[in-house]
Amino acid sequence: MLNRCALIVRPRQPFIDWATALDADSVAPDPQGEQMVYLVPEFDDEDGAREVLEQVYAHVFQSELYSWWTDEDDWPADRSLAAFEAWFAVEFHTIVVDLVDAPLEVETLEAAGPDE
Repeated sequence: MLNRCALIVRPRQPFIDWATALDADSVAPDPQGEQMVYLVPEFDDEDGAREVLEQVYAHVFQSELYSWWTDEDDWPADRSLAAFEAWFAVEFHTIVVDLVDAPLEVETLEAAGPDE
């Protein structure tokens, strides 16, 4: 097991509307489709999950926007926690098991601004 929890976000209607308005010819985001999985610090209860979300939501929000559209000028101005929760459904998973007998390799995302 890893000393991490997993966070998965699924697009809600505001994200879908934003994404499809950018390029009407593109495929709309699929809430039931494959999503990025974020490893986050461990937590023990719902309060801990909330604290983790407050710590990581800005990075995740930017990462999700960037994965769909790289021009930051077209991103929503409001990227608050409330906006994030309106745009994405959040799933936390507290048990993460690594079944691969090889070292983890880390590849950093080139997303704009997640370190801000």
